[in-house]
Amino acid sequence: IFKAVARWIAGLAERPYRLLAAVVLMSGLLAAGLANDIIVFAMTPLLCAGLRARHVDPSPYLIALAASANAGSAGTLIGNPQNILIGQMANLDFWHYAVVSLPIAAVSLAIVYGVVAWLWRMQLSAAVPVQTPERHGTLIVDRRQSWKASFASIALLALFATPLPREVS
Repeated sequence: IFKAVARWIAGLAERPYRLLAAVVLMSGLLAAGLANDIIVFAMTPLLCAGLRARHVDPSPYLIALAASANAGSAGTLIGNPQNILIGQMANLDFWHYAVVSLPIAAVSLAIVYGVVAWLWRMQLSAAVPVQTPERHGTLIVDRRQSWKASFASIALLALFATPLPREVS
């Protein structure tokens, strides 16, 4: 799934602002549902490879990836280890926390986009034709494993809505 998302994002390299928005949005959303560390470790090499193959400087996109993973992770109790610890120690309700925190995380993602777009505006605005890689390769997706992972993630989120302790879920 990470490969598919990274390939889709890198395919937007012809439109730098749209590419930046996709990096911020996908990183933030994925970090809210998974720990932000996982998102950064999984997406960084894939994003770099896709952008380098198209001869695009990955710097603004990597800054956006790191910042948006942190901003998005604030939206849920499972977004980062600190939230997990705080939620556990304070016995916070997962969904109540998400309702309160997701709007703040969304505003934070918009700020990340705006700041990175402004800081790299000269580079992002430069109309440089993007070279597509000569060889895309075949993206192999194990549908069975993808469905299992998706089902397990949805089941976990559903269990968070029950009175079961999160560590049991």
